[in-house]
Amino acid sequence: MNDFISAGWSCRYNAAMGTAGIDLSRALATTGWISEVELRYLADLSYSLPAGSVIAEIGSFKGRSANALALNPNITLYCIDPWTKYSFGDFTSCYDEFIENTRHLRNIVTLRDFSLNAVHRLVAMKFHAVFIDGDHDAEHVRADILAWRPQLTEGGILFGHDYGRPDWPDVEAVVKELVPSYRVVPNTTIWTTEGA
Repeated sequence: MNDFISAGWSCRYNAAMGTAGIDLSRALATTGWISEVELRYLADLSYSLPAGSVIAEIGSFKGRSANALALNPNITLYCIDPWTKYSFGDFTSCYDEFIENTRHLRNIVTLRDFSLNAVHRLVAMKFHAVFIDGDHDAEHVRADILAWRPQLTEGGILFGHDYGRPDWPDVEAVVKELVPSYRVVPNTTIWTTEGA
């Protein structure tokens, strides 16, 4: 999978308020496919949630997005990833890097499991936001949306990554099919029900 930042993708999310002074250096130093402006959006969204909110992140790789979402110390972030072989590569060895890259975060819960197994383990919980960035083929995107949407609190935010990317066309197709009320964050590949 190509890193879309180095491949020339240009994301320019304008965070005019909120977390403009937040330090994203750890997130930026962590390998991943989320641009700096997308990291800023994740941090902004996290800080927009009430204290005590819980976020589920489906697909955590090496912790780049977790380092933005968990910057708000008043939320809890569940990082869910099997760290195994996916349709697009073998990420088994990335688990140790994830642990190292997030060990300073005191507000994360790591679940090394497949998304659909994890949702069954957490069925009694409600989440204020669910970020879907796991396996990007149609079958998995569809399954993640259908499984996690019922876990949202009333007014909770369902959002995900890689919308509109030509190398992951299934993301856009499934979001259009299953999430009738969504918007794309300007100049990013993040789709969201926040503000839609």
